[in-house]
Amino acid sequence: MYRTATSVISFSMCDTDPHTEGAEITCKAATSGRGLPGPITSLILLTLLTTVGCSNKGLLEAQSLYRTGQLRAASSIIRSYAAEPKSRTNHINSLIAQLELGSMERATGDIQASRQAFERAHIQAIYYDNLADVSLSGEALAAVTNLNRLPYRGTAYDRIMINVYSAANEMILGNLTRARVLLRRAYQRQQEAVDRYAKQIAQAEKNLQSQDSQTSNYNLAATRQHPGLNESIDRNYSHLAKYNAYADYVNPFAEFLQGIFHLYANADASDINWSQTALRRAAAMSPGNTYLISDMELANAVAAGRPLEPMTYVIFETGTAPYRDEIRIDLPLVLVTREIDYVGASFPRLVMNHQYLSNLAVEVNGQWHRTQLVADMDQIVAQEFQNELPTIITKTIIASATKAAIAHAIRRATRDDDKRHGDDWVNILARVAVAAYQVSMNEADLRTWASLPKQFQYARFPTPTSMTLQVSAVGKSPQTVQLQNAKANVIWVKSISPHMPLQIWQFTLQ
Repeated sequence: MYRTATSVISFSMCDTDPHTEGAEITCKAATSGRGLPGPITSLILLTLLTTVGCSNKGLLEAQSLYRTGQLRAASSIIRSYAAEPKSRTNHINSLIAQLELGSMERATGDIQASRQAFERAHIQAIYYDNLADVSLSGEALAAVTNLNRLPYRGTAYDRIMINVYSAANEMILGNLTRARVLLRRAYQRQQEAVDRYAKQIAQAEKNLQSQDSQTSNYNLAATRQHPGLNESIDRNYSHLAKYNAYADYVNPFAEFLQGIFHLYANADASDINWSQTALRRAAAMSPGNTYLISDMELANAVAAGRPLEPMTYVIFETGTAPYRDEIRIDLPLVLVTREIDYVGASFPRLVMNHQYLSNLAVEVNGQWHRTQLVADMDQIVAQEFQNELPTIITKTIIASATKAAIAHAIRRATRDDDKRHGDDWVNILARVAVAAYQVSMNEADLRTWASLPKQFQYARFPTPTSMTLQVSAVGKSPQTVQLQNAKANVIWVKSISPHMPLQIWQFTLQ
Protein backbone atom coordinates (compact mmCIF):
# COMPACT_ATOMS: atom_id res chain seq x y z
CA MET A 1 0.00 0.00 0.00
CA TYR A 2 1.36 3.41 -1.00
CA ARG A 3 -0.28 6.43 0.65
CA THR A 4 0.28 10.09 -0.05
CA ALA A 5 -1.36 13.15 1.38
CA THR A 6 -3.88 13.05 -1.44
CA SER A 7 -4.31 9.49 -2.64
CA VAL A 8 -4.00 5.81 -1.96
CA ILE A 9 -2.94 3.48 -4.75
CA SER A 10 -3.11 -0.25 -4.06
CA PHE A 11 -1.76 -2.97 -6.32
CA SER A 12 -2.04 -6.73 -6.12
CA MET A 13 0.14 -8.75 -8.47
CA CYS A 14 -0.34 -12.49 -8.82
CA ASP A 15 0.12 -15.29 -11.31
CA THR A 16 -3.11 -17.15 -12.00
CA ASP A 17 -4.67 -19.46 -14.55
CA PRO A 18 -3.35 -18.23 -17.92
CA HIS A 19 -6.71 -19.01 -19.51
CA THR A 20 -8.56 -16.53 -17.28
CA GLU A 21 -8.85 -13.21 -19.05
CA GLY A 22 -7.31 -10.27 -17.26
CA ALA A 23 -6.27 -12.38 -14.28
CA GLU A 24 -2.51 -12.10 -14.66
CA ILE A 25 -2.31 -8.81 -12.77
CA THR A 26 -5.06 -6.96 -10.93
CA CYS A 27 -4.67 -3.27 -10.15
CA LYS A 28 -7.02 -0.93 -8.41
CA ALA A 29 -6.72 2.79 -7.94
CA ALA A 30 -8.68 4.62 -5.26
CA THR A 31 -8.47 7.86 -3.33
CA SER A 32 -8.14 8.65 0.36
CA GLY A 33 -7.08 11.43 2.66
CA ARG A 34 -4.49 9.49 4.68
CA GLY A 35 -0.72 9.79 4.33
CA LEU A 36 2.06 7.23 4.34
CA PRO A 37 5.73 7.69 3.54
CA GLY A 38 7.20 5.32 0.99
CA PRO A 39 9.17 7.12 -1.72
CA ILE A 40 11.61 4.24 -2.30
CA THR A 41 8.83 1.71 -2.68
CA SER A 42 7.07 4.18 -4.98
CA LEU A 43 10.07 4.07 -7.29
CA ILE A 44 9.98 0.27 -7.18
CA LEU A 45 6.30 0.41 -8.08
CA LEU A 46 7.01 2.53 -11.13
CA THR A 47 9.70 0.10 -12.23
CA LEU A 48 7.23 -2.79 -11.95
CA LEU A 49 4.59 -0.94 -13.93
CA THR A 50 7.07 -0.09 -16.65
CA THR A 51 8.12 -3.73 -16.99
CA VAL A 52 4.53 -4.88 -17.56
CA GLY A 53 4.17 -2.53 -20.49
CA CYS A 54 2.99 -4.45 -23.51
CA SER A 55 5.03 -4.61 -26.68
CA ASN A 56 3.55 -5.83 -29.95
CA LYS A 57 6.89 -5.61 -31.71
CA GLY A 58 6.81 -9.09 -33.23
CA LEU A 59 3.27 -8.67 -34.48
CA LEU A 60 3.86 -5.25 -36.02
CA GLU A 61 7.15 -6.36 -37.56
CA ALA A 62 5.51 -9.36 -39.25
CA GLN A 63 2.71 -7.15 -40.59
CA SER A 64 5.19 -4.63 -41.99
CA LEU A 65 7.22 -7.37 -43.70
CA TYR A 66 4.04 -8.81 -45.20
CA ARG A 67 3.01 -5.45 -46.69
CA THR A 68 6.42 -5.13 -48.34
CA GLY A 69 6.21 -8.61 -49.83
CA GLN A 70 8.70 -10.41 -47.57
CA LEU A 71 6.32 -13.31 -47.03
CA ARG A 72 8.73 -15.95 -45.77
CA ALA A 73 10.24 -13.61 -43.20
CA ALA A 74 6.80 -12.40 -42.11
CA SER A 75 5.51 -15.97 -41.72
CA SER A 76 8.58 -17.00 -39.75
CA ILE A 77 8.21 -14.12 -37.28
CA ILE A 78 4.47 -14.55 -36.78
CA ARG A 79 4.91 -18.32 -36.41
CA SER A 80 7.38 -17.78 -33.56
CA TYR A 81 5.17 -15.08 -32.06
CA ALA A 82 2.16 -17.42 -32.03
CA ALA A 83 4.04 -20.43 -30.66
CA GLU A 84 4.68 -19.24 -27.07
CA PRO A 85 1.52 -20.06 -25.10
CA LYS A 86 3.14 -19.29 -21.73
CA SER A 87 3.92 -15.71 -22.67
CA ARG A 88 1.51 -13.20 -21.22
CA THR A 89 1.82 -10.97 -24.25
CA ASN A 90 1.20 -13.93 -26.50
CA HIS A 91 -1.80 -15.01 -24.44
CA ILE A 92 -3.60 -11.69 -24.74
CA ASN A 93 -2.63 -11.55 -28.44
CA SER A 94 -3.26 -15.20 -29.25
CA LEU A 95 -6.29 -14.46 -31.45
CA ILE A 96 -4.62 -11.77 -33.55
CA ALA A 97 -1.49 -13.95 -33.82
CA GLN A 98 -3.50 -16.86 -35.24
CA LEU A 99 -5.39 -14.59 -37.65
CA GLU A 100 -2.17 -13.22 -39.07
CA LEU A 101 -0.58 -16.68 -39.11
CA GLY A 102 -3.53 -18.10 -41.03
CA SER A 103 -3.44 -15.50 -43.78
CA MET A 104 0.37 -15.35 -44.00
CA GLU A 105 0.74 -19.13 -44.25
CA ARG A 106 -1.93 -19.09 -46.94
CA ALA A 107 0.00 -16.41 -48.84
CA THR A 108 3.12 -18.60 -48.80
CA GLY A 109 1.10 -21.50 -50.22
CA ASP A 110 0.88 -23.66 -47.08
CA ILE A 111 -2.87 -24.24 -47.08
CA GLN A 112 -2.73 -26.93 -44.39
CA ALA A 113 -0.88 -24.64 -41.95
CA SER A 114 -3.32 -21.85 -42.79
CA ARG A 115 -6.25 -24.18 -42.16
CA GLN A 116 -4.91 -25.12 -38.71
CA ALA A 117 -4.22 -21.52 -37.71
CA PHE A 118 -7.73 -20.39 -38.65
CA GLU A 119 -9.22 -23.27 -36.68
CA ARG A 120 -7.24 -22.17 -33.61
CA ALA A 121 -8.43 -18.60 -34.23
CA HIS A 122 -12.03 -19.82 -34.36
CA ILE A 123 -11.61 -21.65 -31.03
CA GLN A 124 -10.07 -18.55 -29.45
CA ALA A 125 -12.90 -16.35 -30.73
CA ILE A 126 -15.47 -18.75 -29.26
CA TYR A 127 -13.62 -18.57 -25.94
CA TYR A 128 -13.94 -14.78 -25.89
CA ASP A 129 -17.57 -14.95 -27.00
CA ASN A 130 -18.35 -17.04 -23.92
CA LEU A 131 -16.67 -14.58 -21.52
CA ALA A 132 -18.22 -11.56 -19.91
CA ASP A 133 -18.11 -8.60 -22.29
CA VAL A 134 -15.60 -6.70 -20.15
CA SER A 135 -13.13 -7.87 -17.52
CA LEU A 136 -13.01 -5.29 -14.72
CA SER A 137 -9.62 -6.50 -13.52
CA GLY A 138 -8.28 -6.22 -17.05
CA GLU A 139 -9.73 -2.71 -17.42
CA ALA A 140 -8.10 -1.67 -14.13
CA LEU A 141 -4.75 -2.98 -15.30
CA ALA A 142 -5.11 -1.17 -18.63
CA ALA A 143 -5.82 2.06 -16.74
CA VAL A 144 -2.41 2.03 -15.05
CA THR A 145 -0.52 0.65 -18.06
CA ASN A 146 -2.13 0.93 -21.51
CA LEU A 147 -4.88 -0.61 -23.61
CA ASN A 148 -2.47 -3.17 -25.05
CA ARG A 149 -2.80 -5.02 -21.72
CA LEU A 150 -6.38 -5.94 -22.65
CA PRO A 151 -6.77 -9.17 -24.64
CA TYR A 152 -7.39 -8.77 -28.35
CA ARG A 153 -10.94 -10.14 -28.54
CA GLY A 154 -11.43 -9.66 -32.28
CA THR A 155 -13.93 -7.77 -34.40
CA ALA A 156 -17.09 -8.81 -36.21
CA TYR A 157 -15.28 -8.81 -39.54
CA ASP A 158 -12.50 -10.94 -38.00
CA ARG A 159 -15.04 -13.62 -37.14
CA ILE A 160 -16.67 -13.52 -40.55
CA MET A 161 -13.37 -13.63 -42.44
CA ILE A 162 -12.00 -16.51 -40.32
CA ASN A 163 -14.79 -18.64 -41.75
CA VAL A 164 -14.61 -17.21 -45.28
CA TYR A 165 -10.90 -18.03 -45.55
CA SER A 166 -11.40 -21.39 -43.84
CA ALA A 167 -14.10 -22.26 -46.37
CA ALA A 168 -11.83 -21.14 -49.24
CA ASN A 169 -9.03 -23.35 -47.90
CA GLU A 170 -11.38 -26.33 -47.81
CA MET A 171 -12.49 -25.67 -51.37
CA ILE A 172 -8.87 -25.57 -52.52
CA LEU A 173 -8.30 -28.88 -50.72
CA GLY A 174 -11.44 -30.36 -52.32
CA ASN A 175 -13.41 -30.67 -49.06
CA LEU A 176 -16.72 -29.18 -50.20
CA THR A 177 -18.76 -30.71 -47.37
CA ARG A 178 -16.57 -28.97 -44.81
CA ALA A 179 -16.65 -25.75 -46.86
CA ARG A 180 -20.45 -25.79 -46.70
CA VAL A 181 -20.36 -25.90 -42.89
CA LEU A 182 -17.89 -23.02 -42.70
CA LEU A 183 -19.91 -20.82 -45.07
CA ARG A 184 -22.98 -21.37 -42.92
CA ARG A 185 -20.90 -20.39 -39.91
CA ALA A 186 -19.83 -17.17 -41.66
CA TYR A 187 -23.50 -16.39 -42.28
CA GLN A 188 -24.32 -17.00 -38.61
CA ARG A 189 -21.50 -14.69 -37.58
CA GLN A 190 -23.02 -11.93 -39.69
CA GLN A 191 -26.49 -12.53 -38.25
CA GLU A 192 -25.34 -12.34 -34.63
CA ALA A 193 -22.90 -9.46 -35.09
CA VAL A 194 -25.30 -6.51 -34.83
CA ASP A 195 -26.83 -7.65 -31.54
CA ARG A 196 -23.56 -8.90 -30.02
CA TYR A 197 -21.43 -5.86 -30.77
CA ALA A 198 -24.11 -3.30 -29.95
CA LYS A 199 -24.42 -4.90 -26.50
CA GLN A 200 -20.65 -5.18 -26.12
CA ILE A 201 -20.09 -1.47 -26.82
CA ALA A 202 -22.95 -0.49 -24.49
CA GLN A 203 -21.58 -2.69 -21.70
CA ALA A 204 -18.08 -1.29 -22.17
CA GLU A 205 -19.39 2.27 -21.81
CA LYS A 206 -21.37 1.28 -18.70
CA ASN A 207 -18.34 -0.29 -17.05
CA LEU A 208 -16.14 2.67 -17.93
CA GLN A 209 -18.64 5.01 -16.27
CA SER A 210 -18.57 2.76 -13.19
CA GLN A 211 -14.79 2.74 -13.20
CA ASP A 212 -14.71 6.52 -13.53
CA SER A 213 -17.13 6.99 -10.62
CA GLN A 214 -14.59 5.34 -8.29
CA THR A 215 -12.11 8.19 -8.58
CA SER A 216 -12.31 11.82 -7.56
CA ASN A 217 -9.16 12.98 -9.31
CA TYR A 218 -10.77 14.31 -12.49
CA ASN A 219 -14.09 14.86 -14.25
CA LEU A 220 -14.45 12.42 -17.16
CA ALA A 221 -17.60 14.01 -18.59
CA ALA A 222 -16.05 17.49 -18.60
CA THR A 223 -12.87 16.16 -20.19
CA ARG A 224 -14.78 14.24 -22.86
CA GLN A 225 -16.86 17.32 -23.73
CA HIS A 226 -13.94 19.76 -23.76
CA PRO A 227 -13.98 21.79 -27.03
CA GLY A 228 -10.24 21.42 -27.50
CA LEU A 229 -10.39 17.63 -27.31
CA ASN A 230 -13.36 17.38 -29.66
CA GLU A 231 -11.66 19.66 -32.15
CA SER A 232 -8.61 17.37 -32.15
CA ILE A 233 -10.79 14.27 -32.53
CA ASP A 234 -12.67 15.80 -35.47
CA ARG A 235 -9.43 16.87 -37.14
CA ASN A 236 -7.92 13.38 -36.91
CA TYR A 237 -10.96 11.18 -37.52
CA SER A 238 -13.53 13.09 -39.58
CA HIS A 239 -12.14 11.63 -42.83
CA LEU A 240 -13.50 8.22 -41.82
CA ALA A 241 -17.03 9.43 -42.55
CA LYS A 242 -16.48 8.87 -46.29
CA TYR A 243 -16.00 5.13 -45.72
CA ASN A 244 -19.62 4.08 -45.67
CA ALA A 245 -20.07 0.39 -44.89
CA TYR A 246 -22.55 -1.71 -46.82
CA ALA A 247 -24.61 -2.54 -43.72
CA ASP A 248 -23.73 -3.03 -40.08
CA TYR A 249 -21.18 -5.85 -39.86
CA VAL A 250 -22.15 -7.38 -43.24
CA ASN A 251 -19.51 -8.44 -45.77
CA PRO A 252 -20.79 -8.69 -49.37
CA PHE A 253 -17.89 -10.97 -50.37
CA ALA A 254 -19.07 -13.54 -47.83
CA GLU A 255 -22.54 -13.31 -49.37
CA PHE A 256 -21.15 -13.68 -52.91
CA LEU A 257 -19.06 -16.75 -52.00
CA GLN A 258 -22.06 -18.39 -50.34
CA GLY A 259 -24.13 -17.59 -53.42
CA ILE A 260 -21.94 -19.24 -56.02
CA PHE A 261 -21.10 -22.18 -53.74
CA HIS A 262 -24.74 -23.08 -53.12
CA LEU A 263 -25.56 -22.50 -56.77
CA TYR A 264 -22.93 -24.84 -58.24
CA ALA A 265 -22.40 -27.30 -55.38
CA ASN A 266 -26.08 -27.52 -54.55
CA ALA A 267 -27.46 -30.61 -52.85
CA ASP A 268 -31.15 -29.77 -53.24
CA ALA A 269 -33.63 -26.98 -53.96
CA SER A 270 -32.99 -25.35 -50.59
CA ASP A 271 -29.41 -24.66 -51.66
CA ILE A 272 -30.68 -22.88 -54.77
CA ASN A 273 -32.95 -20.76 -52.58
CA TRP A 274 -29.98 -20.00 -50.34
CA SER A 275 -27.98 -18.95 -53.41
CA GLN A 276 -30.75 -16.65 -54.60
CA THR A 277 -30.94 -14.87 -51.25
CA ALA A 278 -27.17 -14.51 -50.83
CA LEU A 279 -26.58 -13.20 -54.37
CA ARG A 280 -29.49 -10.78 -54.05
CA ARG A 281 -27.98 -9.35 -50.85
CA ALA A 282 -24.52 -9.10 -52.45
CA ALA A 283 -25.90 -7.38 -55.56
CA ALA A 284 -27.83 -4.89 -53.42
CA MET A 285 -24.62 -3.94 -51.58
CA SER A 286 -22.54 -3.67 -54.78
CA PRO A 287 -24.95 -2.09 -57.29
CA GLY A 288 -22.25 -1.26 -59.84
CA ASN A 289 -21.16 -4.88 -60.27
CA THR A 290 -22.73 -6.24 -63.47
CA TYR A 291 -21.40 -9.74 -62.82
CA LEU A 292 -23.39 -9.93 -59.61
CA ILE A 293 -26.55 -8.96 -61.44
CA SER A 294 -25.91 -11.75 -63.97
CA ASP A 295 -25.31 -14.27 -61.18
CA MET A 296 -28.47 -13.19 -59.36
CA GLU A 297 -30.45 -13.62 -62.58
CA LEU A 298 -28.84 -17.00 -63.17
CA ALA A 299 -29.81 -18.23 -59.68
CA ASN A 300 -33.39 -17.15 -60.33
CA ALA A 301 -33.40 -18.97 -63.68
CA VAL A 302 -31.99 -22.17 -62.14
CA ALA A 303 -34.68 -22.01 -59.45
CA ALA A 304 -37.22 -21.90 -62.29
CA GLY A 305 -35.77 -25.03 -63.86
CA ARG A 306 -32.99 -23.85 -66.19
CA PRO A 307 -29.95 -26.19 -66.25
CA LEU A 308 -26.55 -24.86 -65.25
CA GLU A 309 -23.96 -24.36 -67.95
CA PRO A 310 -20.20 -24.50 -67.20
CA MET A 311 -19.03 -21.15 -65.84
CA THR A 312 -15.63 -19.79 -64.83
CA TYR A 313 -15.09 -17.36 -61.96
CA VAL A 314 -11.92 -15.37 -61.38
CA ILE A 315 -11.78 -14.02 -57.81
CA PHE A 316 -9.23 -11.29 -57.16
CA GLU A 317 -8.10 -10.12 -53.73
CA THR A 318 -5.85 -7.11 -54.03
CA GLY A 319 -3.78 -4.92 -51.73
CA THR A 320 -3.80 -4.95 -47.94
CA ALA A 321 -6.37 -3.79 -45.42
CA PRO A 322 -5.90 -0.69 -43.25
CA TYR A 323 -3.32 -0.89 -40.51
CA ARG A 324 -3.04 1.32 -37.44
CA ASP A 325 -0.45 3.85 -36.47
CA GLU A 326 -0.20 6.25 -33.56
CA ILE A 327 -1.12 9.90 -33.17
CA ARG A 328 -0.59 12.17 -30.15
CA ILE A 329 -3.43 14.33 -28.87
CA ASP A 330 -3.16 16.67 -25.88
CA LEU A 331 -5.84 15.64 -23.41
CA PRO A 332 -7.25 18.47 -21.31
CA LEU A 333 -7.83 16.53 -18.07
CA VAL A 334 -10.42 18.52 -16.14
CA LEU A 335 -9.61 18.17 -12.43
CA VAL A 336 -12.16 18.46 -9.66
CA THR A 337 -10.67 21.86 -8.80
CA ARG A 338 -11.63 22.92 -12.37
CA GLU A 339 -7.99 23.20 -13.21
CA ILE A 340 -6.95 21.72 -16.55
CA ASP A 341 -3.85 19.59 -16.81
CA TYR A 342 -2.84 18.85 -20.41
CA VAL A 343 -1.44 15.35 -20.86
CA GLY A 344 -0.21 13.96 -24.17
CA ALA A 345 -2.03 10.70 -25.01
CA SER A 346 -1.57 8.26 -27.87
CA PHE A 347 -4.53 7.20 -29.98
CA PRO A 348 -4.76 4.73 -32.87
CA ARG A 349 -5.72 5.83 -36.36
CA LEU A 350 -6.37 3.88 -39.53
CA VAL A 351 -3.91 4.13 -42.41
CA MET A 352 -5.24 3.11 -45.82
CA ASN A 353 -2.92 1.41 -48.29
CA HIS A 354 -3.22 3.00 -51.74
CA GLN A 355 -0.50 0.90 -53.38
CA TYR A 356 -2.48 -1.90 -54.99
CA LEU A 357 -3.55 -3.29 -58.37
CA SER A 358 -6.87 -1.68 -59.25
CA ASN A 359 -8.17 -4.70 -61.20
CA LEU A 360 -7.26 -7.89 -63.01
CA ALA A 361 -7.66 -8.51 -66.74
CA VAL A 362 -8.71 -11.95 -68.00
CA GLU A 363 -8.29 -12.87 -71.67
CA VAL A 364 -10.53 -15.62 -73.04
CA ASN A 365 -10.43 -16.48 -76.76
CA GLY A 366 -9.45 -12.94 -77.67
CA GLN A 367 -12.03 -11.30 -75.40
CA TRP A 368 -11.10 -9.35 -72.26
CA HIS A 369 -12.94 -9.40 -68.95
CA ARG A 370 -11.99 -7.12 -66.08
CA THR A 371 -12.72 -7.83 -62.45
CA GLN A 372 -15.28 -5.64 -60.66
CA LEU A 373 -15.53 -4.71 -56.98
CA VAL A 374 -17.50 -6.96 -54.64
CA ALA A 375 -16.32 -5.83 -51.20
CA ASP A 376 -14.11 -2.97 -50.06
CA MET A 377 -12.43 -3.99 -46.80
CA ASP A 378 -11.41 -0.35 -46.17
CA GLN A 379 -15.09 0.48 -45.75
CA ILE A 380 -15.80 -2.53 -43.55
CA VAL A 381 -12.79 -1.95 -41.27
CA ALA A 382 -13.37 1.81 -41.07
CA GLN A 383 -17.02 1.44 -40.12
CA GLU A 384 -16.28 -0.94 -37.26
CA PHE A 385 -13.40 1.27 -36.11
CA GLN A 386 -15.79 4.25 -36.01
CA ASN A 387 -18.31 2.22 -34.00
CA GLU A 388 -15.62 1.45 -31.42
CA LEU A 389 -13.93 4.87 -31.42
CA PRO A 390 -16.00 6.50 -28.60
CA THR A 391 -15.07 3.60 -26.30
CA ILE A 392 -11.40 3.84 -27.32
CA ILE A 393 -11.39 7.56 -26.54
CA THR A 394 -13.05 7.08 -23.15
CA LYS A 395 -10.66 4.26 -22.17
CA THR A 396 -7.66 6.36 -23.21
CA ILE A 397 -8.86 9.33 -21.15
CA ILE A 398 -9.30 7.14 -18.06
CA ALA A 399 -5.91 5.49 -18.56
CA SER A 400 -4.16 8.84 -19.09
CA ALA A 401 -5.84 10.43 -16.09
CA THR A 402 -5.07 7.44 -13.85
CA LYS A 403 -1.40 7.45 -14.81
CA ALA A 404 -1.23 11.23 -14.35
CA ALA A 405 -2.72 10.87 -10.86
CA ILE A 406 -0.22 8.13 -9.96
CA ALA A 407 2.69 10.22 -11.24
CA HIS A 408 1.49 13.32 -9.37
CA ALA A 409 1.03 11.37 -6.12
CA ILE A 410 4.51 9.85 -6.27
CA ARG A 411 6.17 13.17 -7.10
CA ARG A 412 4.39 14.83 -4.20
CA ALA A 413 5.22 12.01 -1.78
CA THR A 414 8.93 12.09 -2.60
CA ARG A 415 9.02 15.90 -2.54
CA ASP A 416 7.50 15.97 0.95
CA ASP A 417 9.87 13.24 2.12
CA ASP A 418 12.89 15.16 0.80
CA LYS A 419 11.78 18.27 2.69
CA ARG A 420 11.66 16.27 5.91
CA HIS A 421 15.14 14.86 5.36
CA GLY A 422 16.75 17.98 3.94
CA ASP A 423 17.78 16.57 0.54
CA ASP A 424 16.20 16.12 -2.86
CA TRP A 425 17.76 12.99 -4.36
CA VAL A 426 14.66 10.83 -3.92
CA ASN A 427 12.46 13.42 -5.63
CA ILE A 428 14.92 13.67 -8.52
CA LEU A 429 14.88 9.89 -8.93
CA ALA A 430 11.11 9.92 -8.68
CA ARG A 431 10.80 12.49 -11.47
CA VAL A 432 13.03 10.37 -13.71
CA ALA A 433 11.04 7.24 -12.88
CA VAL A 434 7.72 9.03 -13.39
CA ALA A 435 8.85 10.31 -16.78
CA ALA A 436 10.00 6.82 -17.81
CA TYR A 437 6.72 5.32 -16.60
CA GLN A 438 4.55 7.79 -18.50
CA VAL A 439 6.58 7.49 -21.70
CA SER A 440 6.64 3.68 -21.63
CA MET A 441 2.90 3.45 -20.92
CA ASN A 442 1.86 6.07 -23.50
CA GLU A 443 1.26 3.52 -26.23
CA ALA A 444 -1.81 3.25 -28.46
CA ASP A 445 -3.39 -0.09 -29.24
CA LEU A 446 -2.36 -0.78 -32.83
CA ARG A 447 -3.61 -4.37 -33.06
CA THR A 448 -5.67 -5.14 -36.16
CA TRP A 449 -5.76 -7.92 -38.75
CA ALA A 450 -3.56 -6.11 -41.26
CA SER A 451 -2.93 -8.93 -43.77
CA LEU A 452 -6.52 -8.92 -45.01
CA PRO A 453 -6.86 -7.58 -48.57
CA LYS A 454 -7.95 -4.09 -49.45
CA GLN A 455 -10.61 -5.29 -51.90
CA PHE A 456 -12.33 -8.40 -53.20
CA GLN A 457 -13.23 -8.36 -56.90
CA TYR A 458 -14.34 -10.92 -59.46
CA ALA A 459 -15.15 -11.62 -63.10
CA ARG A 460 -17.27 -14.43 -64.57
CA PHE A 461 -17.89 -15.84 -68.06
CA PRO A 462 -18.89 -19.12 -69.72
CA THR A 463 -16.08 -21.66 -69.59
CA PRO A 464 -14.34 -21.51 -73.00
CA THR A 465 -14.13 -24.61 -75.18
CA SER A 466 -10.36 -24.10 -75.33
CA MET A 467 -10.31 -24.70 -71.54
CA THR A 468 -7.60 -22.05 -71.11
CA LEU A 469 -7.45 -18.40 -70.09
CA GLN A 470 -4.82 -15.81 -69.29
CA VAL A 471 -4.77 -13.47 -66.31
CA SER A 472 -2.71 -10.28 -66.27
CA ALA A 473 -2.45 -6.90 -64.60
CA VAL A 474 -0.56 -3.67 -65.16
CA GLY A 475 3.16 -4.44 -65.06
CA LYS A 476 2.60 -8.20 -64.87
CA SER A 477 3.33 -10.87 -67.46
CA PRO A 478 0.21 -12.82 -68.49
CA GLN A 479 -0.19 -16.20 -66.82
CA THR A 480 -1.98 -19.06 -68.53
CA VAL A 481 -4.43 -21.16 -66.51
CA GLN A 482 -5.69 -24.56 -67.65
CA LEU A 483 -9.34 -25.13 -66.75
CA GLN A 484 -11.04 -28.37 -65.76
CA ASN A 485 -14.23 -30.09 -66.83
CA ALA A 486 -16.64 -28.95 -64.11
CA LYS A 487 -19.82 -26.99 -63.51
CA ALA A 488 -17.76 -24.11 -62.16
CA ASN A 489 -14.04 -23.40 -62.37
CA VAL A 490 -12.85 -20.97 -59.72
CA ILE A 491 -9.51 -19.20 -60.21
CA TRP A 492 -8.48 -17.34 -57.03
CA VAL A 493 -5.81 -14.69 -57.65
CA LYS A 494 -4.07 -12.72 -54.91
CA SER A 495 -1.95 -9.58 -55.20
CA ILE A 496 -0.42 -8.10 -52.05
CA SER A 497 1.29 -5.21 -53.84
CA PRO A 498 1.89 -4.07 -57.43
CA HIS A 499 5.55 -5.09 -57.10
CA MET A 500 4.90 -8.74 -56.25
CA PRO A 501 4.01 -11.63 -58.54
CA LEU A 502 0.42 -12.81 -58.66
CA GLN A 503 -0.49 -15.86 -56.58
CA ILE A 504 -3.03 -18.26 -58.09
CA TRP A 505 -5.13 -21.07 -56.60
CA GLN A 506 -7.64 -23.13 -58.50
CA PHE A 507 -10.59 -25.37 -57.57
CA THR A 508 -13.91 -26.56 -58.95
CA LEU A 509 -17.49 -26.54 -57.66
CA GLN A 510 -19.84 -29.36 -58.64
